[in-house]
Parts: sequence; C-alpha cells; structure tokens
Amino acid sequence: MPSITKLTLLTLATVVCAGGATTDARAQADDRITVDDKLADQGGKLRKIKACDGCHTIGGGRRAAPDLMGATARRSASWLREWLKNPPEMAKSDEVAKQMVKEAGGSTMPNFRLKDEEIEALLSFIARRSEKP
Repeated sequence: MPSITKLTLLTLATVVCAGGATTDARAQADDRITVDDKLADQGGKLRKIKACDGCHTIGGGRRAAPDLMGATARRSASWLREWLKNPPEMAKSDEVAKQMVKEAGGSTMPNFRLKDEEIEALLSFIARRSEKP
C-alpha cells in the first residue's frame, strides 16, 4: 500500500473542505521559510553589507520600503525568492510587486544580484527576526 504523505493529506482535506478549490493560505502552507540559525547569522551580516536597513526595518515601521516584520508569513518562500532575485523585473509582471512599488511612490528595490545562498540567508534572518517580539 503506498504511503500517504502530509502533502497528500493536506490536498485531500483541501478538496473535501473547500469543494475542490484551494486557498492561497493552504497552497502556501508548504512554501514557507524554515529558520536555520547558521544561515540567519549570515543573513544578518549580509543585511549590513548590502545596507538593507537603509530602506527596510524589521519591526520598526515603514521607511522608504516596507517593514519586513512578518514578510516570510505574508508571502510564500517562492515569491520572496523570485523578488530578491530580480526586483525590477518582477515589478513589471507581478501584481503584488506592482502594488508595492505603487505604495512606495514608484520606487523599486534595485537588483543586488544576490546569489541563491545569499537569498536563503536573508530570508532565514528575516524569518528568525519575525519570530521574536
């Protein structure tokens, strides 16, 4: 008998409870950042090197760009990765990104040409900071 995975059960529950329609929250449940303390430490250093705090706070309110507190809960990991990979390109095609740019008065985050491991480190750092009060 094949084993039933957690994802399979979640999918079945979604179909039964929602009449076949999935919600963003359920679809994103398996697309979250898991905090890795070593990566988060690297992300904290990278945040200083790239001067992210010039535009972003984490729990300090909005500056020129959104406060990142809870960003890893508000957006899926795949969305955040895509955004950090090339914000100007995503701002042209993604509706959420377009709205963020509009709210920032037309300013778009520059492309810092982050490597995949840098993106993971930053996301782990943001997730860890978001867990703390």
